[in-house]
Amino acid sequence: HGPAARCHVVSVRVRARVHWAQACALGKPWVLDPVGCGATPVRTRACLDMLRCKPTVVRGNASEILALAGAAGTIKGVDSCESSHAALPLAKTLAQEHQCIVAVSGEVDYVTDGSRVLRISGGDALLTYVTAAGCALTALIAAFVCEAPSSPLMATAHAMAIFKAAADGAVASIKLSGLKPGTIKGVDSCESSHAALPLAQKLAQEHQCIVAVSGEVDYVTDGSRVLRISGGDALLTYVTAAGCALTALIAAFVCEAPSSPLMATAHAMAIFKAAADGAVASIKLSGAQPGPGSF
Repeated sequence: HGPAARCHVVSVRVRARVHWAQACALGKPWVLDPVGCGATPVRTRACLDMLRCKPTVVRGNASEILALAGAAGTIKGVDSCESSHAALPLAKTLAQEHQCIVAVSGEVDYVTDGSRVLRISGGDALLTYVTAAGCALTALIAAFVCEAPSSPLMATAHAMAIFKAAADGAVASIKLSGLKPGTIKGVDSCESSHAALPLAQKLAQEHQCIVAVSGEVDYVTDGSRVLRISGGDALLTYVTAAGCALTALIAAFVCEAPSSPLMATAHAMAIFKAAADGAVASIKLSGAQPGPGSF
């Protein structure tokens, strides 16, 4: 399968630029997530620079897509104040001009190649309260495009449809349990990753698969070999759906190297920890007090 890269504009550093430039030079599929495009001149310029490098897919909310197309949209931080339908005409123009797929996420998602338009309904408004939901969606799109590089329009639409279906399922589970948003604690671990390692190895041996245990220190094992990944920051535990985003990233990496799932998984987890380190460093450099809600 063709490899897929994913590029966010949370922090544009030299390494990020090298990755998407390499993908461009090698003709490999990659997905651009123009996070906060239009929010600041720096972000907007960075997004436009990356757009010139011919991404396979551009995935953003309505305000980000409008800003990327040169229109004036209203954006609050990285959140959209525009409807996805309002951005559709310029999304089609953007797709035609840059010969790519443009996906606009919102209450209704739209995916277009400039001529065809696919509409994906479903999902729930509660998804807008989940930090990094858009990032997780972009990672999922990258994995799907990697699987079907010759059909990026359909791959993107399928990824977005599955993401909305997952949101529907999550909300249904909350309603059945009688819980309210922010009250789910059952997905958090009270054990150390190291404590789970012996049984993780046994699980890998019995099922002939790779088992990855995330935590303060991550462990990846095939039952015999064990790789240890340190780094990251405790603040990551306060980011809703961080584990989901990590799993989607692992899927993209394994898709790129299906014959080496152990190393692919370890590399994905290492990059995720490095991204957390970079995010926390950015907060500290900005002078903000690190903590939930400080982005």
